[in-house]
Amino acid sequence: EHIAENVAFRRARGRFVLKTNIDNIMSLETVLFIARRDLREDASYRATYAEFDFTEEADGLEPGPLLEWLFSQQKLLREMNFELAD
Repeated sequence: EHIAENVAFRRARGRFVLKTNIDNIMSLETVLFIARRDLREDASYRATYAEFDFTEEADGLEPGPLLEWLFSQQKLLREMNFELAD
């Protein structure tokens, strides 16, 4: 997987490369930030990766409601803030 990614990065022709995986979920704010095309060429951007266990209440939700549920989970947000503070 990583070899293929490295080849893709070297062959990329755009000004920026976004590396993600199929199971990554980005917040609406992140998507809007990227869509504004206001990225700086002299900066590197990264996101913190977090795993979060879904509860039964989230099981079977459609994508929109699932994202709303995910980003409303105070435990996830609290844990992320602690990780970012370290």
